[in-house]
This record gives sequence, structure tokens and C-alpha cells, in this order.
Amino acid sequence: MLWAVTARPVGRAGKRAVWGARSEAFALQRRLCDPSQRARLPDGVTTLGIHETQLSTVPDAADRRAGPPAATAGRFRAGGAEEACALVRRIHALPEPFIGLETRYPGAAMSSRHMHARGQLSCALSGMLTVVTDRGSQVVPPRHALWIPAGTMHQIRVHGAVKLRSMYVGPDAEFDAARDCVVFKASDLLQVLMQEIVRLQETGAGPEHFAAIITLVKQEMRTANRLELSMPMPRDRRLYRICQAILAEPSIAVGKDDLARIGNVSRRTLTRLFRSELGMSCSQWRQQALLMEAMGRLAMGSSVTTVALDLGYESPSAFSAMFRRELGFCPRDFDQTER
Repeated sequence: MLWAVTARPVGRAGKRAVWGARSEAFALQRRLCDPSQRARLPDGVTTLGIHETQLSTVPDAADRRAGPPAATAGRFRAGGAEEACALVRRIHALPEPFIGLETRYPGAAMSSRHMHARGQLSCALSGMLTVVTDRGSQVVPPRHALWIPAGTMHQIRVHGAVKLRSMYVGPDAEFDAARDCVVFKASDLLQVLMQEIVRLQETGAGPEHFAAIITLVKQEMRTANRLELSMPMPRDRRLYRICQAILAEPSIAVGKDDLARIGNVSRRTLTRLFRSELGMSCSQWRQQALLMEAMGRLAMGSSVTTVALDLGYESPSAFSAMFRRELGFCPRDFDQTER
């Protein structure tokens, strides 16, 4: 069952004006998950009927049908976080194995930790998402898709205005997908297929047509290029302080010696901790943080030049080269997507 909160941007002036500063985001996440702490949420964050996390119930397999829900089942489009919550709760009670919906978030929003009895495939048509699981956080840029397996505890954060098309997959559906959260490039065909799923539900198309669409969705997921852009967090307290410092003010200008002093460790220990705790080098983890920060700012409308200079790059061209090398497209094209 999905519950959500809405939030306004937080941060400081200049370089510290970071949308949803990562250190504050993790602190807010902990408060949302602890009922005793919810009264201490910061100003500007309001809850929308937040309750204890529940696993939504799904009808027995015998009650399922192969095709889309009947056209009279109601709308499958939501215009905000609260409306999306109600819609997701309702579709979990429907008997069909595959159900799609379209959601628009006009501004920033954050869900509580929750899980679904259905698997969730969401395609970001515009804006950016961040999904936080027990294994860390992953970013979902525009024109990318996110797969969340059924029963996975997660939390979603929406950065700015976002448009999503999602498909919820029943536990008894024949849908061979990854067992972990996966972010991958959404092809033009997949984006059209997701749109068609919502349209077919509203027009009451036959089960054969719907089944053909699902087959194509499966094929697109199998052949898609995964985006390995995740932010695992360490357990070691020294490294955790270092990572929090990077997240609070990501910049390539901060050297390893400076980071080692933050954690009160030697440079050699810093290198060892990143490898043993996170499975990557300090430079790799910091670059992931830079990319996530950059995409968050670009999604909120900041210019490429402003983002590049704030993150410590000597020129926008150097930043753009790194961005394109890692993600496959230029930062100027980041949010030129469907509205």
C-alpha cells in the first residue's frame, strides 16, 4: 500500500542550494519510517494519510482474467501524489494479472517505505525519480524505466514535475523479470507500449490484443541496457561520515586527503574502506554522487553551466563530456521529454 508526502526544495544558497540535500533526505527517510518521529518532520513536509507499511492483498489466481480490466473499472490516470496513492490501492484489488496506470506529479513528493504484492514497472517520461531500498538508492532519469519486484521494501522520491506510466504485475502472472530493482533505458517502443497499456484499459480492448502488448514489453525488458547508477551506503561509521559529506556538497574539487580527514582515517584506510564496504573506489562512488546531484538539479531546471561550475568542473564542456560518457546522452538533452 502506497503512502506519500509532498515536500518543497530544501538547501542553502550558492553551492549548498541542493534540491533535497542527500544528508537531509536520509534523515527524513528515517523519520518517515519511525512513527514516533513523524511529529518532528521539518517545515514544508506534509503527510498524506501516512500509516504503517502494509502488503496489499491480491485476489486468488482463480479470479484473474487474461485481458485488461473492464473499461467501466474507472480511471487509470492520476494527477498528483494523493490521487496516485488511492489509485494504486484500488488496482491491487483488481483480479487482472497486468494493470497499467499513468501518473503526473506536479511537484516534489516522497513516499513512505512500502511494498506491493505486485511487481512494478515504471517508465519516467519526464522528470527524475530516486528509489531507496535496503541495498541503497538508484536514480531513474527521464526516458528510463524502473523494475521493482513484488515484496521489495522501497521508498520513492520525485524530483520536480514528473510524468510516469507504470504497469503492476500480479504474483501469479507469467512475467520473468529480475529479482532485484533494476533501472534501464526505456526504448521508444517501450514508451509507446506503456502508453498503449493504459489506453487499452480505458477502451476495453480484447485479451488477445492486450497479451500481445505484454509479450512485447517482456522482450523490451530482456534486451534493454541497464543503467548502473546506484548509491550503496556503508555501515562503517567513519566511511558513513565521509559519504554524507560527499552527498551534502558533491564536488570534484574535494581531494581524497580532505575526505580522509573528515573520517579521521588515513588515505590508505579510506581506499580500503570504499573497496571492502561498497565494492568500488572512492572516485567511482563520488562520480555516482555527482551524476545523481547533477540530474536532480537539471530536473529542477538549473542550467548546464550552473550545475557544472557548482560541482567543481572547470568548464561546462568537461562536465558534459563526463555526463555523456556515463549516461549516453548530453545534459542539455536530459529533460527534453514528454510533458
